Amino acid sequence: MDRVTLREAQDDLPGLVERVERGEEFIITRDGAPVVRMVRETLPAPAGKRVLTPEQEEALEEGMAILRRGWPLDVGTFDREDVYAERLERQDKPWRG
Repeated sequence: MDRVTLREAQDDLPGLVERVERGEEFIITRDGAPVVRMVRETLPAPAGKRVLTPEQEEALEEGMAILRRGWPLDVGTFDREDVYAERLERQDKPWRG
């Protein structure tokens, strides 16, 4: 495994990355002491389609049903202009709740 100074790594990082992609490994040193090891990342291969457990399927369907029908907020209807007017009135009287 080759050793590279921090200065050398800064000067040629793209070149080092290319070499690591080809399978080489490096130790980056600072003041002669090893501080970083550069190795190729090996990620697991993506798995096939995710399979949900029956409990997860049920929870997903419940969530989708709620989204389709909406949440019961019980706030009635409101007029945007009334809400805006109320907000302006509160700015004039900030002590009101």
